[in-house]
Amino acid sequence: RCIIKHLEGLVVQYDLTVRDSDGSVVQFLYGEDGLDIPKTQFLQPKQFPFLASNYEVIMKSKHLQEVLSRADPQKALRHFRAIKKWQSKHPNTLLRKGAFLSYSQKIQAAVKALNLEGGNQNGRSLGTHQILKMWNELDEQSRRKYQKKAAPCPDPSLAVWRPDIYFASVSETFEKKMDDYSVEWASQAEKSYEKSELSLDRLRTLLQLKWQRSLCDPGDPGEAVGLLAAQSIGEPSTQMTLNTFHFAGRGEMNVTLGIPRLREILMVASANIKTPMMSVPVFNTKKALKRVKSLKKQLTRVCLGEVLEKIDVQESFCVGDKHDKFQVYRLRFHFLPHAYYQQEKCLRPEDILHFMETRFFKILMESLRKKNNKASAFRTV
Repeated sequence: RCIIKHLEGLVVQYDLTVRDSDGSVVQFLYGEDGLDIPKTQFLQPKQFPFLASNYEVIMKSKHLQEVLSRADPQKALRHFRAIKKWQSKHPNTLLRKGAFLSYSQKIQAAVKALNLEGGNQNGRSLGTHQILKMWNELDEQSRRKYQKKAAPCPDPSLAVWRPDIYFASVSETFEKKMDDYSVEWASQAEKSYEKSELSLDRLRTLLQLKWQRSLCDPGDPGEAVGLLAAQSIGEPSTQMTLNTFHFAGRGEMNVTLGIPRLREILMVASANIKTPMMSVPVFNTKKALKRVKSLKKQLTRVCLGEVLEKIDVQESFCVGDKHDKFQVYRLRFHFLPHAYYQQEKCLRPEDILHFMETRFFKILMESLRKKNNKASAFRTV
């Protein structure tokens, strides 16, 4: 109820923006692409052959020629060509270099050869000051070469051209789907004996029209998308609550779920969350994945039972000097060999012994003392 009350003012406006009750913009495009979810069933690649086979019917019913006569797809198409041109020149988008960085890496060896001597100035070496001086003295034409190489990627088409006004302005994901299907359709057309009247340009125009027809209807603004979002959060919360029973007894799944999780994050907003979680994206490279696995081993919680093989308990009855009788228990812990857990856990036998000596026995003795006090206070009638 709290989420619905907070989000009930979010609605879609005529310009496809999502605004609050006071007119403040929450999203410039609903869902970041402006699409109406119930209308997107034909925007999947598996539905593209159906659209291609019914091109004539769709063209007549959707008035494709009339739309194309009034729309100007060239602006969006030129923008996509600029994006693809930049991507072809920068295949490795993970390594982004600025103009000054490229210049400094190029002349770094020449500056080192000067053997500049002296202390640091303002925390920078004399070589760094020399590179800055050479960069500032560089002429405009030479500097423009480095700036051209370090030019950033153009903004997405949806961020520049509104999809409801400019035809062919689609998301980059849908553009890639169209490119992949165009290659597949062209190869099938070459192998087919029957020549199709549908050309590749017409096929792409049809898919772009289907995208534009799947946008939120600008003629019917005021859809309460905030309530939809609140219901989407609240509906699975009961299922999340039920899932906690399936994870009972599993230490790695000991996470607060369901309604208590929503209350902890949204309503209470506690600074000390009981089970904090974090999703960290990593680069898909061998070096990064190797470091992530090492970090995971370091952060994984290890329980004593996971490295313990067995415990031998020996009980003996003793009589003291003053003829007082007492029982003596001897505990012998047998731990698993290091080879059994070294691949999964960042742990050494020395770490286990240090934990046993500094923490475990203190916790054990404190628990025994509390239990002994509780047993001595209990009286039978």
